[in-house]
Amino acid sequence: MTTLARSVKGEKTFQSLPPATRDDVAAAPTNGHDCSGFDEATVEFEVGATDITVDGKVQESDDDGVADAYADIPGAAVTQFSATDDNKIKAISINMMGRKKFLKPIMTVGDGSVGAICAVRVRLSKAGQQPTAHGYAQLVEV
Repeated sequence: MTTLARSVKGEKTFQSLPPATRDDVAAAPTNGHDCSGFDEATVEFEVGATDITVDGKVQESDDDGVADAYADIPGAAVTQFSATDDNKIKAISINMMGRKKFLKPIMTVGDGSVGAICAVRVRLSKAGQQPTAHGYAQLVEV
């Protein structure tokens, strides 16, 4: 899977999971992201039209899952999107101090008749450049 990335003045943004319709109780596959040299990570879970629930969380690993399997970061999960949470963005802000090198977002979509149009974006930044909660339905800080 290819991720799109861009860098601007101490910030790096990845499209970890491109927008698409997903369903059938599946965890949408995303890549791990090397967060070396960054102080903050913000993972944005975006849901467009939906008729099912959607869950979002973040896992970490020292080596992109090679010898150190990805594991959940305690507290790094958003409140479940409901079947009526159309056009919402929920985010997790992670202080990278003391964290493992790689982060991997996990988005799991429930079983519905139509599904959910959803996407995941990862923003890495230096200290003092953390995005604000403006525009998010929820911002979880870890």
